Amino acid sequence: MISKVDNEDIDFTNEEASLLKELLLSSGTKSKLKDALLRKIYLKSEIVIQGNHLLNAHLGKIVTDLSKAISENKQVVLKKYHSANSNTITDRLVEPINFTDNYTSLCAYEIETGENKYFNIERITDVDVLQKLYEFESKHQLDKLDAFGFSSRNGLPFYIDIRLNLRAYMILKQEYPMITPYVKKEAKTSNYRLKLEVNNPKPVIRFVLGLLDDVEVCGSIEFKEYLKNFVSTTFENNKSDFEYVKKYDFSIVSIKS
Repeated sequence: MISKVDNEDIDFTNEEASLLKELLLSSGTKSKLKDALLRKIYLKSEIVIQGNHLLNAHLGKIVTDLSKAISENKQVVLKKYHSANSNTITDRLVEPINFTDNYTSLCAYEIETGENKYFNIERITDVDVLQKLYEFESKHQLDKLDAFGFSSRNGLPFYIDIRLNLRAYMILKQEYPMITPYVKKEAKTSNYRLKLEVNNPKPVIRFVLGLLDDVEVCGSIEFKEYLKNFVSTTFENNKSDFEYVKKYDFSIVSIKS
């Protein structure tokens, strides 16, 4: 018979928390109960502090402070947040919702814009946890990001199938570590194969065009067409670059039909 224990003293080991997390994430169903369980796993284990990208105590403190705010339903100010989109450094008043699976980003409701956004953890200088509780919880929306960090609100999804040599694989893995589960080593070759669905094709296109000699786009048809149109439009006023790119057999990148 299992004796009763104080649930405040229950903590998961990393192995227990990781197993529970994977079981929940593998479930295709969406529910508030599932989200609540995931949140408790994150907050009741050491996973928060030991995320692979938390390379220093400063980032660890930011994640710890945000986790505390989430557990207490409190608003926070992301101090001196560096925005890559607007090229600005500003304080952002938000209601933190949850982290992405690998703790690279925070999903939060930004009060000024009235939008749910993702904030890169490494671009947060500091966190000020306020005593003010959530005011807009009914507007919170947690979208699942793709491996390149884009949510389903970023447009129509594309299925991509790309062959990579070792150099391309290592570069892509370093820049986008979340792609790792979607990459398989090809049998009897030194190449790798990346197959997954993305919410925005632009980071993939940027990667392909930067490593034309190291990648081969195998699919999908929709992604190939988008890529061809993108290159044609981008290079139409730059003939030298266009001729360089066009030499690759994809009708403009090394795409194999």
